[in-house]
Parts: sequence; C-alpha cells; structure tokens
Amino acid sequence: MTGIVRYLKKDKGGSPWRPTAYRNLVNITMDTLDLVDIQRTRYPNVNKFSYRSKTLGVKSRIDFFLISKHLTKFVKKVDIQASIAPDHNTILLSLSWPNENPRGPGVWRFNNSLLEDKEYTTKILELYLQLREKCMVLDLANSGIIYDVGYSLTRSWTLMLDHMIAHQFYSDSVLA
Repeated sequence: MTGIVRYLKKDKGGSPWRPTAYRNLVNITMDTLDLVDIQRTRYPNVNKFSYRSKTLGVKSRIDFFLISKHLTKFVKKVDIQASIAPDHNTILLSLSWPNENPRGPGVWRFNNSLLEDKEYTTKILELYLQLREKCMVLDLANSGIIYDVGYSLTRSWTLMLDHMIAHQFYSDSVLA
C-alpha cells in the first residue's frame, strides 16, 4: 500500500494531518478483509518514516505492507530502511513459509502405452464425440474452451484408468 498515512500520532510529522476518503476506504477494506499493517503490528511504538520532504518539513509513513492476520506468523522480518531515493525509504518484508505441505505429484504426463489399450481409446473417442455434440448444442465456437474441456476430460479419465491399472498390477503381484 502506498501514499496514505494511517495513524496521526505515529506515522506523521510536520504539517497538520486531516482524514481523507482514501484513508477511510483503506481502513474499511482492512477491517472487512481482516488485514493488518504488519510494521505497525510488530512495532507499535517505533516511529520510522518511509517518506521525508526536507523542503516541506514533512515526514510520513505512507508506504506499508498489508497482510492477512492469519499470515502474520510467517513474517520473518519487516523494516523500513534507508534507500538511494532522496525522499523515500525502502520498506522490507521477509516471509518464512514452513515446509508442512510436501510437494505434490508434479506435472501430469500422458502414458503413451494407453494408446494401445482398446478400452481406453474407445472411451476417449466417446468422450470427444460427447464433447463435440455438447459444443454444437451450446453453439460454442471458442476452440480454447473446447480444448481445455477436452484436455480436462482426457486427463481425468486417463488418471482414473492409470490408478485402476496400477491397483490391478499391485494386487496381481502381491497375490502371485
């Protein structure tokens, strides 16, 4: 978020402060979406500024990160640091995500050996013909939509068949 002062006493210095519709809208949005200004949450009594105008005699914290309250536990570091810009400082946010969710199965690749399976090729042809009929009834001419739906149907049927084949192979090898 940039260009707004949220807290009169802590984020502003210099010229008089007055509320604006933009600031009020940001505050309402934060309340509605359960967002927090992480710098202010972590360091409520620290007066660091992201903007400073020596000629106007103004300093403000007009740049800040808004994050969901439930993500605050993943914030590793938040800070305002000096930068090469003459009037703005850098705002820094560093996150640390736990590796609680192991990586999934990865990218799906088509098993070419299924093309030799008569049941599979017959089913895919049936799915394609049904899709083509539905597209004609719905008067869909967008080939991108047709492709995406066809891909999704082919993938779901293929995955189901792959699981059935793997289960059968496993059952046969254990019982043998």
